[in-house]
Amino acid sequence: KGIDVVFSFETFMRKAQWVSSVRSNSSIKVIDVPMPEWSEKSFIKNGSYSIFDNILCLTDTSYSIFENFSSKIRCNWDYVDNTLFVPKVDKSSIKDLTFYHPGSLNPKFSQKNTEEVIKAFLSFENKHNAKLIITGKLDGTSLNLAKNDKNIILISDTIDRREIVSIYDKSN
Repeated sequence: KGIDVVFSFETFMRKAQWVSSVRSNSSIKVIDVPMPEWSEKSFIKNGSYSIFDNILCLTDTSYSIFENFSSKIRCNWDYVDNTLFVPKVDKSSIKDLTFYHPGSLNPKFSQKNTEEVIKAFLSFENKHNAKLIITGKLDGTSLNLAKNDKNIILISDTIDRREIVSIYDKSN
């Protein structure tokens, strides 16, 4: 009740049946905001995205990929705070080689390959003096791997943009 529009971010088209259900059982509009690198070509080519009332394209690349859909809208804003995301630390002053991996905030579903990142780091770390900072919520193997290594710094709390910028500043 009272819902006019649903914005779906990065809709997983293989499981997008819910969109048809919402549209056929109500007057609610459904708008997708796709991430092109996650959009499967087959769903673009076969017209599956026509199910949406609109497709908000945040980049020129996205607009180009969805060029055949009349419902596409070029939408952008200055979403990067340029006063924040300016390097403030001389990277040459960083003592250890430091990597940063922004992990998922949903430990039950992640497409960020955090476990693979940790395994690659552990292999690299054996040959180099390095640190890995991970933000996000981990479970299972990823959590065990991260907790058992002194050079992996796990930040599982939700942090704000300024803290994220600080982590980028501390990493190579």
